[in-house]
Amino acid sequence: MKKVYFTLALVLMGSNFQAANAKGKSQLATHKESGGLSLQEQYSNTVDAYQKKKWAEVKKLATHILKETPESPFTSDLYYFRGVANYRLKEYEGANRDFSTFLNDHASPKFFEEAIKYKFEIAKQYEAGKRKHMMGMPGMPKLVLAKEDALEIYDEVISTLPRSEMAAESLYRKGVLQDQIGQSKKAIETLQTFIRRFPKHHLAPESYTYISKIYQKAC
Repeated sequence: MKKVYFTLALVLMGSNFQAANAKGKSQLATHKESGGLSLQEQYSNTVDAYQKKKWAEVKKLATHILKETPESPFTSDLYYFRGVANYRLKEYEGANRDFSTFLNDHASPKFFEEAIKYKFEIAKQYEAGKRKHMMGMPGMPKLVLAKEDALEIYDEVISTLPRSEMAAESLYRKGVLQDQIGQSKKAIETLQTFIRRFPKHHLAPESYTYISKIYQKAC
């Protein structure tokens, strides 16, 4: 009986040793990949690259930290930094995803309005005809129109900062875009909402004119 217990103990020790060895190798690989730097040092390097506008480096450093330490105290900031880097590199899909992830972290109000502004600019790029990667994969060509994505982002801006200048312009742009993609009835409703909500805005006269054009086109 003692021999059985002894054998079992040896098996368990061997199993624990293999697990510890595998974990050690994994940690060593991560340690080497990060240049042996601590999490704080890696984050500081990311901030430094961000301040120097080295966007490709920011994206690389932030991606590495988010992959290796997804629950760190810096996670929210890193999504914002990578979002900015993606935007500057004209990778609007990735930027939009990063900013959405950042904004979903309600515990971090830092950079909040800046992230909304970037999303607004992404919507304008999509409205102007910028395309997305096929199947949402970065390696695929950019062939997919993103007008619907622009509408979604405009809605985000309108609901998040309802009385802001960005919300006013988003509401107007949403109405115009709806008409352009064949949603004329919705476009009229959106522009009428804009007029009610922002009657003194400089785009209010444009909204009346645009509604008239839609009716004329329908006739």
